[in-house]
Amino acid sequence: MPEYWLTMLDEENFKYTVERGIYGLPESASGLAQLIKPGHRLVAYVMKKGCRELCQSFAAVLEIAGEWRK
Repeated sequence: MPEYWLTMLDEENFKYTVERGIYGLPESASGLAQLIKPGHRLVAYVMKKGCRELCQSFAAVLEIAGEWRK
């Protein structure tokens, strides 16, 4: 059974993630990156800040397809 993680993104980063199929974490979250594995899913919530269309909504469920890279 897949694990689910909540991620909060601004709208610009959400669109970048969906269009390119790339999701990133800051270096300071490297411990979290060790817990999130391929097959797990990210529930993407779009924050209000700087938002035009998808404000304050759960916009997607994204599946992790590969290993983390720097």
